Amino acid sequence: MENLQSDGKDLSSSVYVLNPDAVIDDAIKRRDWLSGFSNSVVFFEHYGYFRLRWYCLKERIDLSKKLEGLHVSTLTLILYLLKIIDADTFSKMNKTIKERNMLTHPISAEAGISYRETKEKTRATQLLEDAKFCIRKLREGIGNK
Repeated sequence: MENLQSDGKDLSSSVYVLNPDAVIDDAIKRRDWLSGFSNSVVFFEHYGYFRLRWYCLKERIDLSKKLEGLHVSTLTLILYLLKIIDADTFSKMNKTIKERNMLTHPISAEAGISYRETKEKTRATQLLEDAKFCIRKLREGIGNK
């Protein structure tokens, strides 16, 4: 992996300090869907940002200040439009984001709690496995020439 420097920081080593698979697997084991989907989206934001930043540095595009604070759905769309992620990955990421939104932003508090408790394990597990796949896809492109 190439030593990626930006603003005096070594980005190539700082983006691999997390273990998303372990965090998501733990949420699946505990049937903690809120944690699983929320953390998945946090990982999308984290690795998606660095993947896009890596792309900009390689292409010599100065967007570093404009990338900060992007909403995750905007970030995934940009990644897709730049062909950094494929249609399948884009679709899986958006399904995960939608599930997270249903859990964290319910129409009413009762609906959110009810949804969390009645979430089907098989479907939730598959979506979280898809999220892990997407995170791995984002991670593998950081630092590659």
